[in-house]
Amino acid sequence: MIINGGPKSDNLIGTNGADFIFGKGGNDTLKGGKGNDSIEGGQGNDFLEGGKGRDILKGGQGHDTLDG
Repeated sequence: MIINGGPKSDNLIGTNGADFIFGKGGNDTLKGGKGNDSIEGGQGNDFLEGGKGRDILKGGQGHDTLDG
């Protein structure tokens, strides 16, 4: 599933399957779920959490926290 955030801060949570999560602008909280996920924070100070599965985390611009 593809999940896109907006220009402001978002709280996005993935599904049990493979997800592509894009935070874009704002200070986002992005959580993958159980599948093999690809998560990109974009601009802002983001928190990315992979969850279960084999995940790819990319912070982007800003001060980001990545939890694989």
